[in-house]
Amino acid sequence: MSATTETYLRAMQVIAPSGYYIGVRIREARADIVYNTYPEEWRQRYLAMSYRLRDPTIAWAYANKGAAHWKDLADLDTAGIFPDAARYGLAHGLIIGTGELAKRTLAGFARPDRAFTAAEVDWLQAAVRRIHQHARPDAVTFRELQALRLIAEGKPYAIAAHMLGISQSALRARLASARNRLNARTVAEALQQARSKNII
Repeated sequence: MSATTETYLRAMQVIAPSGYYIGVRIREARADIVYNTYPEEWRQRYLAMSYRLRDPTIAWAYANKGAAHWKDLADLDTAGIFPDAARYGLAHGLIIGTGELAKRTLAGFARPDRAFTAAEVDWLQAAVRRIHQHARPDAVTFRELQALRLIAEGKPYAIAAHMLGISQSALRARLASARNRLNARTVAEALQQARSKNII
């Protein structure tokens, strides 16, 4: 992570004390990088309730560039996600969408106490755009991430290689390169490093 990105993320934690989620350059439902500081209890609840499939902030951020307060999307919240989130300290939220549709960056921010000010919204939008343009997943390439993700899902090498349209030796080469970039001795260690960095 670059020093600039790290500085932005630290500032975001101050502006959004209930946490944030940033999916950088989402392609085929996978982000190049994920930064997620939402409370673990809320993450588990969100997953258990399959809220991702019904989240109006996601739909809005794919359909629009810019920022929207959650309260302005309340009529679209047919699943009751916003009131549920408030029970976990995410009472006031903001969603930001930027980038091309095929490589969209989505960023959600939350506070327990008040709505985000206009100045905070402007700063967050500028920071998200900067992260979208410059954040790199610790120099691991998109192809290497694809290989790591398939192995992380438990796919055997032969099936993973077939899914990627490459030979098993090419798959092993991608995994070896990812290991080197992540300073890992084994594929298992590379997977652990990638999970800790939220890149798979």
